[in-house]
Amino acid sequence: MNALTTHQVSESLDLLIRYERVSLRDLAEFREGVEGIVAGLAVERVKSKDIQYLKKLLADAKTHLDEGASGWDEFIRLDNQLHMALAHIAGNPIYKWVLRTIYDNIHRYFDRYLPREERLLRENYQDLCEIVEAVEQGQATRAHLLVQNHVYRFNRIMEEKLQQNGDSPVNG
Repeated sequence: MNALTTHQVSESLDLLIRYERVSLRDLAEFREGVEGIVAGLAVERVKSKDIQYLKKLLADAKTHLDEGASGWDEFIRLDNQLHMALAHIAGNPIYKWVLRTIYDNIHRYFDRYLPREERLLRENYQDLCEIVEAVEQGQATRAHLLVQNHVYRFNRIMEEKLQQNGDSPVNG
């Protein structure tokens, strides 16, 4: 019964995000809170093999960053993987389930509202480097704030594009 309930919740959230029934603002507010907590927990629970994996994701992301526009999709995929790696390191399956559902579907918002500018990828990469550094150095509060600010900044950029396009924000 527990697995069925978990599946039903994930499926419902999946549908809400897939059909953009959750506003960018609501999704960002949720992500800022949850992913900040997850980053803090990851700092407390990280192992050396986790740091190695996070650094490998950063190295792979840098390769795609250096490809310019052609590396955009792969870079974003690796960014998502890094966020999911933090959830895995945090060790709480509820965070992993919910964030997996979000990251399986969030590309719809990114594709529609995130400008494909190299400058944004570079800012994104710098954020990821600072987040991994905070995790490696055991700085839970810093990791928490860095993730929150990262989510907030990129959401603000998408909200601006949404307004420029004249799209009406979705209300949940």
